[in-house]
Amino acid sequence: MSEMNWTGAYGFYEAADYTQGREPVLVRSWMAHHQGMCLLAVTNLLKDNVIQQWFHSTPRVRAAELLLHEKALSKDTLRELSQRSRSRTQSADTSQANNAATAVTDKHTTAAV
Repeated sequence: MSEMNWTGAYGFYEAADYTQGREPVLVRSWMAHHQGMCLLAVTNLLKDNVIQQWFHSTPRVRAAELLLHEKALSKDTLRELSQRSRSRTQSADTSQANNAATAVTDKHTTAAV
């Protein structure tokens, strides 16, 4: 990026846009929150995780903390759950069709009597 002179008064520009073709087009912007995150990271490093400790002391974060340690489901497990869901849907559809057929048969039997 420096060879392309993609720097400005505040350092490197934020991004390159590749939607116009193969050659990148400079996006002339900076996002202050990125610089804020860098400052927090440096502070956290120099002050023994003070930012992380502060963040995790919040009751709302503590309540959701277990989710941060939750293991993602494997592709095999997701595939199995999807198959189970499909088979349940199919059996429910079959059951509804059978119930509808029984209702029609009962209606005709009652009318004949």
